[in-house]
Amino acid sequence: MASKKGQKHVDMTAFLAAIESASNVAEVAEKTGLKQTSILARMSKYRSMGIPVKNFPRGGGARVDVDAALEQLAALRGVNVAEVRKDGKKLKADADKRAADKAATAPTG
Repeated sequence: MASKKGQKHVDMTAFLAAIESASNVAEVAEKTGLKQTSILARMSKYRSMGIPVKNFPRGGGARVDVDAALEQLAALRGVNVAEVRKDGKKLKADADKRAADKAATAPTG
């Protein structure tokens, strides 16, 4: 059955089987016909529901020059770099707190 975007529907059983038998997201995409971004989002949703789907190795990704990014944001916002750095530290602290809270309330077993 196709969704309204033309993407194939894959039921939970087939989706989980594809994940368990694959070594990376590209293999899951090949087996299911789903986009890699959809697979990653669905895996994240399952994890948030307490379904321990496996993690695939991550790619290296692009390196980010944090200082250059902060300078660019400061210039775009018309503020100094220290203000942008302060905002970034607050965001990071908030994210770390949310992660710690989530870990403290996660079911064990």
